[in-house]
Amino acid sequence: MKMPFSIAFAAIAVFFAASATAATDVTWTGMPLTASSTSIRTDGTLKYAYARGNYTANGVAFVGVGDKIINTENCVVWEASGGALAGQASPPSDTEDGGYKNLLNYHWWATAKSRKIQVKNLEVGKKYLVQIIACRNESTYANYTATAPDGVTVVKYTSTGWEYGSSLTGEFTADAATVEFTIAYGGNHCVINAIQVRELPADGPVSSRGFYFICK
Repeated sequence: MKMPFSIAFAAIAVFFAASATAATDVTWTGMPLTASSTSIRTDGTLKYAYARGNYTANGVAFVGVGDKIINTENCVVWEASGGALAGQASPPSDTEDGGYKNLLNYHWWATAKSRKIQVKNLEVGKKYLVQIIACRNESTYANYTATAPDGVTVVKYTSTGWEYGSSLTGEFTADAATVEFTIAYGGNHCVINAIQVRELPADGPVSSRGFYFICK
């Protein structure tokens, strides 16, 4: 028996409304990076990690995607915006040499606004950690911020106490293969140096379904 058009349409609408819902029950952590690569998280098992170049920091191998913003089968940053531009700003001289210093030295930037990021190829029910690294060691960026959806967790690219940049981390349990979240930025520019996604142990310290970023 065929389903009446109005009922079928309503069912489809409900399905897409449900699939578009983003949970906000996420454990957020925002911390200044340090001179040491130990700022790069190594919890659980690496799923994927991306940066401007092929850099290894604290044992984490970041795959380089060049000057174009991240747009891979695993992760899309800033909706693969064509407006994203590559930049370079040297971290403090005492930053650990090698891959970590390179990671902090090279970034992407674009005009600040609400921008989406997609984390893909997740397994429903598994726990994950996403870490976003941002560093632009220039005085004009001292008041630029990113704020997590909890409205409390705030990070900076530079400034007193944030000289090496920031780490913004979300821990969650995936409720879909692709999780999308939106970041808005305070200041004139978005900045990102790297992103990694790690699978956490089943008994890891997280208890959420997805995540949604809002930065001001």
